[in-house]
Amino acid sequence: MARFVRRSAAAPRVCVALLSNLKAHRDKLRGVLAYGRARGWRVDLADGTAFSVRLDRAADAAAYDGFVVSRDSMLPPGWRRPGLPVVSLDAWLPGDPGPDVVCDADAVGALAARTLAAAGARAFAFLPMLALPETYAEERRRAFEAALRTLGAPPPAVFRPARWGAWREEEPRLAAFLRGLPRPAALFAANDIMGRFAVETALAAGLRVPEDLAVLGVDDDRDECLAASPPLSSIAIGFERAGRLAAALLERRMDGARRATGAPAAPVRYGPDGVVRRGSLPPPGGAAAMARPADPRVERARRFIERRACDPSLRVTDVAREMGLAPRRAQILFREAGLSIRAAIRDARLGAVRERLERTSEPLARIAETCGFGSEFHLSRLFHRHFGMTVRDFRRRLVAAPPRV
Repeated sequence: MARFVRRSAAAPRVCVALLSNLKAHRDKLRGVLAYGRARGWRVDLADGTAFSVRLDRAADAAAYDGFVVSRDSMLPPGWRRPGLPVVSLDAWLPGDPGPDVVCDADAVGALAARTLAAAGARAFAFLPMLALPETYAEERRRAFEAALRTLGAPPPAVFRPARWGAWREEEPRLAAFLRGLPRPAALFAANDIMGRFAVETALAAGLRVPEDLAVLGVDDDRDECLAASPPLSSIAIGFERAGRLAAALLERRMDGARRATGAPAAPVRYGPDGVVRRGSLPPPGGAAAMARPADPRVERARRFIERRACDPSLRVTDVAREMGLAPRRAQILFREAGLSIRAAIRDARLGAVRERLERTSEPLARIAETCGFGSEFHLSRLFHRHFGMTVRDFRRRLVAAPPRV
């Protein structure tokens, strides 16, 4: 069997194969790039776009020292020569027992179950990917169902498409499915694209979100979440951390480590960072909270707050002005929805802080100032209370731990 020989110890050339039109994949790429830049790698992207590196033949893949693969459909037949260092990131490659680095579906499903059960729903549902029967979506469904069973909640009704790939044609069937759920109900969507579709379909079917149907997505794709009305709540996943983990594992393999013979090692798992609450989830308070109708002015104000989260000058009076109301009346409407304007601003700013911690190395004092918090100490206390971990622990999770080989 031919042996792989690394050509350049100084400047390894790495190819990352994924779909850059998906937020999760872009975050993974960001993690690989951050790790590779610190080590002088040359990283090329194979994503099938006009700016993608061209890999038409197996010989084109021979120019690389290693691959991080989330979608092998971006690569030519025969690309994986013997001995080539490869790390599969949430990808099931032919001949492999499973991904090397994989999202912890059990943790995601359990968090979704706890969040939606706390909303006081009588019934639960799951919406899979409708374009393709994705493996990760099925794993999330199974984990969600198992977690609900552990909580003593009823099993979720699962929407099954009549034909894969024609999800817009499924809208009438999905509308009937949602109308048939006992109310109040709660739906867990396989990702934010499906979550937004569920919100749109529910509203078109005459259901109120979140009063009749609470909806929770996955990935925290802000563009998708804020495009929904009301904005979609979502489970944030550490995809950038996953990219760093995959790059660290690839580095070890390029340095000469090989997969052990015999039983395969357990995959490196990464999990959720928490729930980013927006308008598609009721405020804490269970069924009573879900029974309260949402004022459209409150939903408009929530979207306004999301857009202005990083503006340290944002005040209650700005939100009231956006609603076209006096501050006191605006505060009353927010309280009727189960929260305060100040709390909504605080939660949006904490979400912005989390993103900056993930994507920059700025000192916490600078982040606190930029995101409208009075001091680093004040932000640290709020962050721990909101996310259940300290800022230091959160940043440690972003650093790639020494992975298996």
